[in-house]
Amino acid sequence: MSEFTPITTQEDFDAAIQGRLKQQERSIRSEYADYADLQKKVAGFADKEKSYTDQITALTGERDSARLSLSKVEAARKYGIALDDAKRLTGSTAEEIEADAKAWAESIRGRHIPAPVGGHDGGDNKNKATNADALAALRELRGK
Repeated sequence: MSEFTPITTQEDFDAAIQGRLKQQERSIRSEYADYADLQKKVAGFADKEKSYTDQITALTGERDSARLSLSKVEAARKYGIALDDAKRLTGSTAEEIEADAKAWAESIRGRHIPAPVGGHDGGDNKNKATNADALAALRELRGK
């Protein structure tokens, strides 16, 4: 072993520590050599995360819309509302839609909805003879 020599001047101190500082600098530089690459990867992951978040948001919206549509159809069937009219039910939850369907069914139950004036042919009565013939044939089939 070599004998210890005390450092007595600033120049001696600088010379002794210079090697150690260079070694430490090399160590740090090698440890963070891929820092720029890592920053690029992080930016890429951030872009992917945004894309996935947007997809999740879109799919969640579609799912919620499908659930509401299904709730409308189920409520319409439960309360005897025509499926074509199910889209007219309102509400933002299944419970609200069912309550609307129940109220609508109660309001239309027992009501007689009169046929349009002039029949289904637009009111011009062009098919009056044909309708009378069909009605007579139906009565004959029923035996009345």
